[in-house]
Amino acid sequence: MLKNSFLHKIGNKSKLAKYLGVTRKELLNLCNDDLYKVYDEPKHNGTGSRTIEAPAKQLKSIQRKLNKELQKIETPSYLFSGIKGKSFIDNALLHVQNKYILCVDIHSFYPSTDSKKVLQFYKHSLEIPNDIAKILTELTTFDGHLPTGAPTSVILAYFAYAKTFEDIYEKAQELNIDMSVYVDDVTFSSQNPIPKSFYNFVEKRMKLQGLLLKKKKTKWYKPDDFKIITGHGISAESEGKVPIKNILKIKAIMQGKNIKELSYKELISLKGALIVTQRIELRFYNTLFKRICVLIKNKTSQNI
Repeated sequence: MLKNSFLHKIGNKSKLAKYLGVTRKELLNLCNDDLYKVYDEPKHNGTGSRTIEAPAKQLKSIQRKLNKELQKIETPSYLFSGIKGKSFIDNALLHVQNKYILCVDIHSFYPSTDSKKVLQFYKHSLEIPNDIAKILTELTTFDGHLPTGAPTSVILAYFAYAKTFEDIYEKAQELNIDMSVYVDDVTFSSQNPIPKSFYNFVEKRMKLQGLLLKKKKTKWYKPDDFKIITGHGISAESEGKVPIKNILKIKAIMQGKNIKELSYKELISLKGALIVTQRIELRFYNTLFKRICVLIKNKTSQNI
């Protein structure tokens, strides 16, 4: 519920600053786009790069505290991103027993979520006075939109369009269609074929808010298809399978090297990628995973 969050109806700058562990002056100084470092980072699967908008250390610490409060706001059961205890796998498992699946992807979701949408959330949903809502907006946006590297962006991306998602969910319920949201991935599934008219409704409702769907990433799955939902592969027999995308990510980290040649940072990254795949298939690359754990342990002990 809203009242569980410290941010609900907060109307005092000094109180906000104190909670965030800064002075009022420091609070205002943190409302600065110069506190972001923007750079391109290669994608782990080796296909292109993505732009990272990373906040400075102190600002990121403030955003973590704000995110903690945003987490206390009640969210619908269909939201799986930005929620403690939920993951992309939980998102996929919601649909595993349904025969027909539709996956859509919102184009440039963070850059498309402008600061006005975020401001409206603070003002109207959290009932915060305009001057403080502006400060919170400046603390959690960059260059007029949600930044890719801020801890608060995942949950704010949902809150900024909560009414839109709710309208789509209600329409889905009318048609006995299950729905889930994981950041910019929205998935629908049903025991019956999903009508094209429903997709048109979703597309139109998104467009009203300035959001576009990526045509190339729109996927219609039938019962006998191998399905990929938020990185989780599902066979026609409803069994979890690691998608080729995850395997390519692992190979990209290794770069054709023997694992003994990998740096500590690369080993940690590889271990993380393997943990993700093993959540889909329990013993996937299990021997490699064990060897990596031993190497990490050895390198850690050498640095002590």
